[in-house]
Formats: sequence, C-alpha cells, structure tokens
Amino acid sequence: MSSHPVPYERLIDYAADDLSDLEAAAVAAHVATCTDCAATVSRYRAVRRVLNSAETVGPPLAVIARARALFRHAQPSRAGRLQGLLPVVARLAFDSEKGPVLIGVRGPGDPRHILFESEVADVDLQMEPVTEHGETVWHILGQVGLDELPPAIPIALVQTGSTVPALEMDADEHGIFSLQAVKGQYDLHVRLPTTLLILPDLEIG
Repeated sequence: MSSHPVPYERLIDYAADDLSDLEAAAVAAHVATCTDCAATVSRYRAVRRVLNSAETVGPPLAVIARARALFRHAQPSRAGRLQGLLPVVARLAFDSEKGPVLIGVRGPGDPRHILFESEVADVDLQMEPVTEHGETVWHILGQVGLDELPPAIPIALVQTGSTVPALEMDADEHGIFSLQAVKGQYDLHVRLPTTLLILPDLEIG
C-alpha cells in the first residue's frame, strides 16, 4: 500500500483509537470514501472484539483462530463478478429484533442477530451500531455457511432499488466477512460458484 494516501499502519492506529483527534478526523474522511480501507478498519475492530470476548489472560486457541480468520486480508470484488449467475433469494429465518427474548430484556445496545437460509447456503449476520467521531455506522460481521467453501466469496451490499454496489469485498476461506454501512435498506449479494445468493430487504439502522 505504499502508493495509498493512508498507510496501512496508520489505518491500524486509527482502528485502535491511537491517533489524535485531528489525525483521526483526516483518516476518517478517507475511510468514509474508500471501501478497502473501511474493510481493513472493520476487520481490525472485529478482531479486537473477538479477542476481548475471552475472559482468560490468554485467549483460547479457538478464539485466536477466529481472530486470524477475520483479519485475513480480503480484496474488494471487481465490478461485474456478481453478474451472470443463477439468482437464488434467501429467506429470513431469524431476526433477534423481531423475535421474542428468551431470558431477560433486550437492551438497546445489544447486537442484532439475523439468519438467512436457502437451499444453497445459509448466511449468519451480526449487526451493531458504532459511533465514530459523532457519526453512527453499523458494523456487520457475517459468515456464509456452506459445506465446501471456495477460496474467496465475493460480497456486495446494494441499496434496495439500485444496481450499483454501495460496498464490495470478499469473504475469506472460512466464509467470514466484515463491513461497515450507513443506515438504509439493502440487498446483500453473495456470489457462490454457480449461484448469486440474494439476501433481500436487509434493513440497517
């Protein structure tokens, strides 16, 4: 990333909240317009949350493995890679915002858990709002469930009614992807070897 306007190390400092307000504002302005850098920041923060979720001094090996999978670099999808495939629309199987709470009361800051199912693959999503420099975005951590996963799975977040992706990236070889989006209604497109899996009417925010 030597030719990139924001060095990789500065992105990590920004994601770790190690920059001054002025420096952070400059990086935030770039991240808001660069999906690749936004994905890097999002992956780092997802890794930090995973590692902090373990209460032991040294996180268990399973937690470390999950963190490594999340942080594996994913290149943005190229335009057109989601075209020319057999479309399959997934069905909403579970939404924690709409379902009953099993124990206690759901709080306003609790992550939202959503599960889509289809005959080709399932997609598990977790969404939570994150406030950065006075602006709220939604962090989305997802995983594609498939018996045999290809090396990379192109993902596109498309605003409902549009044909132009708002965000694009690849899930890794474990089917895990991480992204940030602003409030809105979207379709999530998941490219599988012979199928374009569509998660319709995904309301964020």
